[in-house]
Amino acid sequence: MSTLPLNEIIAALLKEFESANMAVEVSREHWRQVYESSPLLKEFVPPRVRIAEADVSLPVAIERIGNPRKKTASLTHLQLLRLMPASISLAEREKAVSAVISDLAKRKKHTFKNANLSKDVQSLLKRKLPTVDLKPVQEAVANLQQDFLKNPTTESETGFIYQTAELEKITPERIIRLNLKITVD
Repeated sequence: MSTLPLNEIIAALLKEFESANMAVEVSREHWRQVYESSPLLKEFVPPRVRIAEADVSLPVAIERIGNPRKKTASLTHLQLLRLMPASISLAEREKAVSAVISDLAKRKKHTFKNANLSKDVQSLLKRKLPTVDLKPVQEAVANLQQDFLKNPTTESETGFIYQTAELEKITPERIIRLNLKITVD
């Protein structure tokens, strides 16, 4: 069984929250149509349910800590999604951002060391969203890139054991609990 770095575990959790919120929106749209077509429900609005915050407690044990190394930061899916204009539907933003990040990663141009990152992002987004003004997104990516380049970081990769079957084999004193408060916006 392989271990995962904590950042991958947290990224997977955040992705699940995003997926859950998107599923809720799709369901809400379905129920809105049902309400509109029903003479009894026509005057009402379906309830809005959204995961805005979650407290997660992860029992983990540290399996290994790697040597410090310089981190080559990359533009992430979530970072770009948050920079997109709110006037675009979440589904459209998600689709465009996924395509852009995938394309950049395939060409190994997603790191902040790519001098043309903001231009690359804008040109790829323009293909997906030709009618949207993406200049603010390009500027925000450039600012984000500058922040990362000004403050280079080093990181040590830590492998965590988090699966129940593996944790049961470890003495309880070696298990720690990571309590996370996740706010989804």
